Amino acid sequence: MFYVFRWRFFMSLSFLSKENPLIANIKKGKFLTPWFLAPFILYYITEYMSPVSTASTSFFLNKQHWIPDWWNILDLWSFLYTIIAFFLWVRLIEKRPIRTMGFSKGNGLSEFAKGCLVGGIMITTVLIVFLVTGNATFHRIQFSMPFLVSWILVLIGYIFQTAAEEIYIRGWLIPTISYHTNALLAILISATMFSYFHMNNNGASWFSTVHLFFFGVFTAVYALKRGNIWGPCGFHFAWNFLMGNVYGFHVSGFDSESSLMYFTTSNHTLITGGEFGPEGGIPGLVVCILALLWAIFILKDTSKEQDSLYPAPLKRSIDKGTGATCRLPVPFFPSHFS
Repeated sequence: MFYVFRWRFFMSLSFLSKENPLIANIKKGKFLTPWFLAPFILYYITEYMSPVSTASTSFFLNKQHWIPDWWNILDLWSFLYTIIAFFLWVRLIEKRPIRTMGFSKGNGLSEFAKGCLVGGIMITTVLIVFLVTGNATFHRIQFSMPFLVSWILVLIGYIFQTAAEEIYIRGWLIPTISYHTNALLAILISATMFSYFHMNNNGASWFSTVHLFFFGVFTAVYALKRGNIWGPCGFHFAWNFLMGNVYGFHVSGFDSESSLMYFTTSNHTLITGGEFGPEGGIPGLVVCILALLWAIFILKDTSKEQDSLYPAPLKRSIDKGTGATCRLPVPFFPSHFS
């Protein structure tokens, strides 16, 4: 029985192979970013985009006065700059298709929708725990035309914000480190960086840092098992948007003025997370760990099925008769990896 369990356990980790298309796709570029530089490149790109985002937010901040939560909207939309920066890095420096960052073709909408379902179930479970334990009570519902406009703009903004984090961490950093070393190291480094980026947020604590580390591990496993980042993008979006703009909780320390509902939470910060929000409390952490176990042992591994959904790589072949070179499609995976 022990050997059967051990066999099943190691089989459940087959998605960590370098043959996973999310990892192997970086070979389609002409330049491979050194893995030990990748965390620093990520850090400095996001740092250099910060003043650009701040300047953009400040410029548009006073352009209108009737849409609620305008600052939050501008802040979320400013993540577009970071997305563009990483797209430019991949296209101009690494010289590979943007689609190879985990945007498999043909199944994006369904994978995104499934991810939204996972995120919705998880954050709603946390809310139910709050209500059952008496740590949250319903406060009010708000609705008006200005609110509706703000709510829609925030919804779109959260798509940009969450997609940005999935793109540069799960879609770029993890494959870069995994290809040169191994996926386990990549998951640990990426999860550490993800939690580090939130350490200075309002209400951050050691508990919220631990939670976001497991959050990073979960989304990494999710992306690798599915062979794309569509699902994690959907999950991350639903988790953040429902938490902040449907249930009215703080999202990683940030408040929202345009939530559909608001719940009053207790002063038990170990449960509710305090000013940081549910990501800083015990129920949020437990749900995240359970989701990680689900992703490892239950979530179907479709990574091997994703190969045909990415652009075929090309190589140069020499015509023996003329000596001319031409670009020909080649099978994606070699017979073995060194």
